[in-house]
Amino acid sequence: MSSFRSLVRTTTLVSLTIVVGSTRGAGAQTLGGQVVQLDTKKPLSGAAVALVDDSARVVASTSASSEGAFYLDAPGAGSYRLVVLVAGGSFVSPAV
Repeated sequence: MSSFRSLVRTTTLVSLTIVVGSTRGAGAQTLGGQVVQLDTKKPLSGAAVALVDDSARVVASTSASSEGAFYLDAPGAGSYRLVVLVAGGSFVSPAV
């Protein structure tokens, strides 16, 4: 399953593709995706990506690779949001 979301903030356009897959035991999830600039589709290397729970607590974080790729492990079943920070902009996903 994948989801596509984008946000415009100042002059930075961010596109985020999210793939959710089951990994370890029941309830464990790995979220992966790619952060790219919307207009050029150029990967945004080093973008900060965080997984945030309903209490606004960061439960996992990483930086996007040189290809804009990232993977995060959710600590268990639940509702989370992805927060992406790049120079000049940010993105907060709907619950994933």
